[in-house]
Amino acid sequence: MDWIIASLHENILTPEDGFDYTGLYMAIAENPYVDLIGHPDTPAFSFDIDEVVKAFKANNKIVELNEHHAFETSEQSRINAKAIMKACAKHGVYISVNSDAHTCWDVGRHKNAVRLLEEIKFPVELIFNADANRVINYLVNKHPALKAELR
Repeated sequence: MDWIIASLHENILTPEDGFDYTGLYMAIAENPYVDLIGHPDTPAFSFDIDEVVKAFKANNKIVELNEHHAFETSEQSRINAKAIMKACAKHGVYISVNSDAHTCWDVGRHKNAVRLLEEIKFPVELIFNADANRVINYLVNKHPALKAELR
């Protein structure tokens, strides 16, 4: 079983000032191997949020709200994360709340993410990893051979 996360990182892809990364995110959305879009709030990789989130919905992608990335890297990341989460709520896109722990003490840390979701009244039923059955159903739909093992 594979679980593929696609994330843009500045140390791998050098961002171009003023470049619109909508096309790149659309390609990621259409990639059948990608399950989750990792921390799409990076200011250096701006994109048309509404257009891309609609594509995530159409292609059954999950969008990450990353505690570390959205709240500890820059104010613009937090602003972008909020806009992306609002678009996910609007279009019915599942999100995954993750700590992106860089040390063992940060595993499961997500208080800022929860606070943001409460502030914007994000629907709990769209938080993918808040319910084990959502995760199991997703995995079984993607990998039918797992049905007996996961049920």
